[in-house]
Amino acid sequence: MTKFLDLDTATLSESDRVAVDGLLRPLDLFQISIPSQDFGPDMFHYFLRIEDGSQKRELSFHDGNVPDGLQPLLSYLSTHASYAPLK
Repeated sequence: MTKFLDLDTATLSESDRVAVDGLLRPLDLFQISIPSQDFGPDMFHYFLRIEDGSQKRELSFHDGNVPDGLQPLLSYLSTHASYAPLK
């Protein structure tokens, strides 16, 4: 089963918006690079789409090549995601 989360920061409570902003602020998601590494057994795969005004970026990575600094954001998103069928 796939965990899915569509998060629009404009719809968050003030406290959640502050929490997400604190996780995003130190990251440059539009410039971040994904380290190269083979996908192995028992690894989670992540697909992250970021939109900020006219800027858009899609990132795809797995447990073995999570970009530096991104793990706290993934942990936050994982706790707020719900299970959904694959789209």
